[in-house]
Amino acid sequence: MPLDLPQQWFVLVEALQAKGWREEAGDVPTDWWSLYQQSFVRQGQRIVLSLLTEPYGDGPPWAVGASREFPENRQAAAQLGTLVLGRGWRDHLGAFLRAFDS
Repeated sequence: MPLDLPQQWFVLVEALQAKGWREEAGDVPTDWWSLYQQSFVRQGQRIVLSLLTEPYGDGPPWAVGASREFPENRQAAAQLGTLVLGRGWRDHLGAFLRAFDS
């Protein structure tokens, strides 16, 4: 696992695990739009979280996108939703997680 993952990533993973999701695979080769991807499974369902980065910036990741399969592009990475990692991100964490319950 990369050492430069933001703290929000670990909070999100802990919240998923508390809902019964378990890590399936990680550190999948990614493209310019995603720093890191991790899949999780629960009761026959899969979600893939992608740590999204800016295309021309060296700054920190700006969001986490969610999809059912490993995405091929930035749009597919946010198929189920996006959690922006800026100020107030915790206020949106619950809604982001509920998107996986359907």
